[in-house]
Amino acid sequence: MTYTLTKPTRLILALTLISLPSVEFGGWFLINYALGLVPEVSLSATGHDLARGGHGHAGLFLVLACISLLLVDATRLPDGWKWFVRLGPGSAALLSSGGMFALAFEVAPAAARLAVMAGALVLAGSLITLAVGLWRSTHPSPSS
Repeated sequence: MTYTLTKPTRLILALTLISLPSVEFGGWFLINYALGLVPEVSLSATGHDLARGGHGHAGLFLVLACISLLLVDATRLPDGWKWFVRLGPGSAALLSSGGMFALAFEVAPAAARLAVMAGALVLAGSLITLAVGLWRSTHPSPSS
């Protein structure tokens, strides 16, 4: 089966790929921080772990976003649900990792925890929606 990506999917995929170097920069920063080369930043041990977690989750979620974008147009999901799948994993990367970074630097802890949980829910919802869409595309309903 061959298919082409729709214009919205190609655009969001391009923006997602463009955002990946920011995760690389975060890795460079964390390495320099761990080596003591960023003296103006001071994190607690928990803050350091949260910063590492935020960095790792951002990278993983953006890779999941790329995979989801490559698959979403192969589904027969309604357009609204396709948009949820297109935007969900990338939004989850911003919410979850942003919340972890805010917790690491002790900025608005209540809102940061809420962002982490919202990101987890958005990611789970969009991936489950994609899975259902792929399943339904390979197993058509009796009426179709």
